[in-house]
Amino acid sequence: MTGDVTAEGSRVLVVDLVPDTPRWALPAEGLARVRAAVEADGWAVRAVGGSTHSAGDGQLHLSDELRAAAAGAEVYFGFGLPPALLEAAPGLRWA
Repeated sequence: MTGDVTAEGSRVLVVDLVPDTPRWALPAEGLARVRAAVEADGWAVRAVGGSTHSAGDGQLHLSDELRAAAAGAEVYFGFGLPPALLEAAPGLRWA
């Protein structure tokens, strides 16, 4: 993760948008806009810095970084929704 610290009691939103196909990447200003939109409302944004597969259902196997970021997450912004992500984030409500 990119230096994110989750405050006790914060709701968690994961951004996993660093694809292996650069044209689908979320620009840095996009991540800044997500943070600005939700952090004031008590959300913690966890941005995954490692590359992810951007086709189909996304990653078949989660990286340790994504698995750690997804723990306790309610929201996931990423490519696809692989079963392993649902296992890592049982409280996921929005994807």
